[in-house]
Amino acid sequence: MKHFMIKYAFANGTTEEWHREIGRFISAIDNDPELKGRINYRCMKNRDDSSYFHLASAADDLAVKTLQARDFFKHYTEKTRQVAGGDVTVTPIELIAETAA
Repeated sequence: MKHFMIKYAFANGTTEEWHREIGRFISAIDNDPELKGRINYRCMKNRDDSSYFHLASAADDLAVKTLQARDFFKHYTEKTRQVAGGDVTVTPIELIAETAA
């Protein structure tokens, strides 16, 4: 598994529209036959400020490449940059341990 954390502070637009955009992106992943079950994506927001944290997991490098080739990914990446005012950090992370699902 490959894991990534995406971090930014919301700076532009409305949160309602941004949350709808996130939902559309997740729906596109879930409805893509080559990605369904191979990409896990979660979005969280700090309750006390405008910080957002997205956690993405991919089954393998091919799942990452397939996602990156999709037009909906390119659109979502650009929208993320826009709402963050251009300041987005993507960090590859390593899973050390986890609870059972």
